[in-house]
Amino acid sequence: ERLLAGRYASPVVAFAFIALLVGANYLWATRNYAVQVRNIADGHIAPARWLAEHTPPDAVVASEPIGAVKLFSERRTVDLVGLTTPATLGTYRDWPRALPALEQEGAQYLLFYPDWFDGHTPPPWAEERQRFSIPDNRIVGSSVIAVYKLPCRSPAECAKSGGDRVQATWPGRK
Repeated sequence: ERLLAGRYASPVVAFAFIALLVGANYLWATRNYAVQVRNIADGHIAPARWLAEHTPPDAVVASEPIGAVKLFSERRTVDLVGLTTPATLGTYRDWPRALPALEQEGAQYLLFYPDWFDGHTPPPWAEERQRFSIPDNRIVGSSVIAVYKLPCRSPAECAKSGGDRVQATWPGRK
């Protein structure tokens, strides 16, 4: 009773309030922050490392999550949103407009969320190469992200990349 009276009341109340805030922040961090970090690792860093191991060093990757992909894949990237690639600005998820910009930028791979394609189905021009699950997703775009191989721009490019897409062409091209 004496502790809460007089000159000690304000410091005790302030200390209790600060302790409550620190405790609440600690609970939030242990429950949410760790999951969010794991989401970024599963959905951005793991695909970037896969790209580093399974694509040529000069490969160009178009991606919606751009930062970790560029850093961990060490590949040239094309930002689908347009923040770091002006050619794609205003074309996000508008594939008839985005594809010419991706072709112009030399994109050979696409890292994107399958659920974000129209009808939740990747178009025929995007050949899935690897899929990554994001368990208990709370922060990234969707619970699955995938790497797609984009069509070759020419038979010579197809041959250079292993010849696995010899007949593939960009949509709208003959």
